[in-house]
Amino acid sequence: MTAPHRKPSSLSALAAIALAVLAQSSDANAVGANFHPAATEAEMALDAIIRNSERDDSYVDFAIKAPWRNKGKDHQYGQNVSKGLQSAWAKAETLSVQKNCKGKYLDGELCGLGFNPVSCAQDASGEAYLYQTEAKGAQIAIISYRWPRSGDIVATYKMIRQGDGWILDGVSCHPTPSFNMKK
Repeated sequence: MTAPHRKPSSLSALAAIALAVLAQSSDANAVGANFHPAATEAEMALDAIIRNSERDDSYVDFAIKAPWRNKGKDHQYGQNVSKGLQSAWAKAETLSVQKNCKGKYLDGELCGLGFNPVSCAQDASGEAYLYQTEAKGAQIAIISYRWPRSGDIVATYKMIRQGDGWILDGVSCHPTPSFNMKK
């Protein structure tokens, strides 16, 4: 036996319609808005950093402080990433190499992290990533991102204002690991 179908009251129907309209018309730049292509200044800065790390293998080498990296690019890449995050990435890579290969990179072996610690992925998307600013203040923005057509959050980032722009200060890959994301 099924429960009798009850007709919703006109007040709850109006409330449901109002919520649906508000959800559809919310400003993509607003804190807590649905996921959307990078729109805020902090989101666009983050998107540029992620895309740069995917286009240029030297960026990941910089992030993990690989011994074979082009050290001449460290200054260029370091302008968009805090010293604290750089240290956290390097420490995680060093610990992975120690754990997986007794402290030395070995030909043909996966000794380090094994993924891009900027994007928290092994692959790149040909489509725009989707972002949502979770929290924002004058000097800090917490931003999550996901891949198009996926409901799962890939990572959450801490961006901090430096001068006229935003730099990356922390990364929390979902479900793990986390780099310089102090609570």
